[in-house]
Amino acid sequence: MCALKNIRSLCRAAAEAHAAGNTVNAEFMLRQAYTRAKAMNSPVLEAKILNTTAVFALEGGRAGDAVPLLIKALAKVDARIGRSNKLYTVISNNLLQAEVAAVSGRAVEAAV
Repeated sequence: MCALKNIRSLCRAAAEAHAAGNTVNAEFMLRQAYTRAKAMNSPVLEAKILNTTAVFALEGGRAGDAVPLLIKALAKVDARIGRSNKLYTVISNNLLQAEVAAVSGRAVEAAV
């Protein structure tokens, strides 16, 4: 439980840093959260963190960086809980937006 609280704290702090424009710090905190989620062997939590990381990349105009993260997140959700759930739908929609943005070279607002 303590590890999960730590991951949540890191994700909240990353969101605050991102909102404040501190992208480097936000991404660093998300990498830390991802590493801890991976150590917990929690593919769904890993997928959520990958999605958030990808959303930050999309908002920063780096759609090309977001696409592989979202593909990895979708694979984790599909393998663990399948495709008939809200998380899969959100990540799938973000992937579609990232692919379009990568082709057109523009930033988009994605769902977290």
